[in-house]
Amino acid sequence: MMTISILCSGLVNAQTEKEKVEAAVRNYVDAFYYADTTKIHKSIAKDVYKFGYGIPKNKTEYERYPMTFQEMISSIAKWGKFPKQDLKVIEVFDVLDKTASAKLIAGWGIDYVLLAKQNGEWMITHVLWQSHPPKK
Repeated sequence: MMTISILCSGLVNAQTEKEKVEAAVRNYVDAFYYADTTKIHKSIAKDVYKFGYGIPKNKTEYERYPMTFQEMISSIAKWGKFPKQDLKVIEVFDVLDKTASAKLIAGWGIDYVLLAKQNGEWMITHVLWQSHPPKK
């Protein structure tokens, strides 16, 4: 009886690959929401390629904003917690054995995320984002 319960408890605790991808994306958004740079280190590749488009205050046109791994860390140190933490929708599109893709809807906008399995862990390698489109 004891062997069966040990095996069953191990199966219950095992995360699927999709859940691991979702957890990596959640770490990314939570790093900015809660100003927690440890989450950046846990789920973002050091050579990440991130850029996006946002409309600055008092402007009507999008501007392009690139961001390196170190700039992510610096922005969290500079700006602290993100004020709009209520929006967090993660949709995992595809999970293969080495690559995955997902979409994140967050307080700042919409991010399309590519991940790679590196040393057994899902790491975000690319992010393309834009701020929420202006309301018409």
